[in-house]
Amino acid sequence: MALSPENPNLVYVSYQPHLSVGRYHLLLFAEDSNGNHNQTEIQFQIADRMAVEKVANYPNYFSSGHKSGQGTYFAYLLTDMADQVTLKIYTLTVRLVSQFDILDGFAAITSFAGMPWTMTATRC
Repeated sequence: MALSPENPNLVYVSYQPHLSVGRYHLLLFAEDSNGNHNQTEIQFQIADRMAVEKVANYPNYFSSGHKSGQGTYFAYLLTDMADQVTLKIYTLTVRLVSQFDILDGFAAITSFAGMPWTMTATRC
């Protein structure tokens, strides 16, 4: 634990446990000398390999187009950071319909990330 040289109200805490593969729940609680307190919770996972989890689209039944309420949103969660994430959408006959190469590989490890799709063909 160390005080910030720039801000006397800021304290740095470093904790580096050795965790095995699994899901964890971390509760952080802080209180100052005046009795003011706050807490936050973080859920995270230690994985032994990169994986894509919980891929889904919402709404599942949707209509194509660019108007409000049309299209769908693909969401995904990664077990580790990625330099690049590519989403490919195929028909049932395995014809590539759309491909998105500019998805966020960092945000997807802390919360769901994704992208909207209006059901129109894109660069394929």
